[in-house]
Amino acid sequence: MKLYADAGYAPVPLRHGRPAVAGIFANASWRFTHGADARFADCDVGLLCSARPLSGATGGATLRAVMSTWVAGVRWETSDRKLSAEFAAIVERVVGPGPMRIEGAESLRVLRVDKPLRVMRRLPPQYLPKEQHTALDYQPHRFEVLSAATFLSVSGGRWVNGSLPDVRREQLPTLTAEQADRIVSQVEALFNTRGARPWIR
Repeated sequence: MKLYADAGYAPVPLRHGRPAVAGIFANASWRFTHGADARFADCDVGLLCSARPLSGATGGATLRAVMSTWVAGVRWETSDRKLSAEFAAIVERVVGPGPMRIEGAESLRVLRVDKPLRVMRRLPPQYLPKEQHTALDYQPHRFEVLSAATFLSVSGGRWVNGSLPDVRREQLPTLTAEQADRIVSQVEALFNTRGARPWIR
C-alpha cells in the first residue's frame, strides 16, 4: 500500500473485496499510515474515492490527505468482448486514454477528479436479445461511475495503457461531473441501440 500512498493515492486494505478496517467512511477515523503495510501484508489494495477528512483533522496536511481520495472509477462488467470494447471506446473518447484494469468480465478505468463527485451514476443491469437471461448462472451487463464514499479495487487482473501505482494520481486523466453524465448517456444509448432490456433477478 505504501507505493500507492507515495503515488498520491489513499489506499485501503481489502479482504474478500471489502475494507479490512472500520472507520473508512462512517466516522472517518482510519487512513493509511506507513506503518500499516506489515499489518495488512495479506490484503488486496483499494483506493478511497471522495472520502471525508479524518474526524477532528485540520491544516494543510489534511487538505493533501483529502485530495488523495479525489479519484473516480468507471467500471463495467460484461462477458461480451465487443460490448466491453465499445464501453472502453466511449470512455476514451470523453476523457482520453489512461490506465485500465481488466480482470475477467470486469474492466475499470481510474480517473482523477478536481473536486469530489458526490453522486454515483449507475445504470440498471441489462441483458441483450437472444441471451439466456433467465438462467440461474446468467450475469447481466453492468456499468457505473464510482465517485463518492466508495473504493476501487486495484489488485489483481492486468493493466493496459499504464498501471497503478506507476501512474501517479496527478497524472491520471480528469473526470468532471459533465463528462460522467456524458459517458453514462452514451452507454445508455448504446444499450438501446443493441436492444438491451433491464434485467431483474
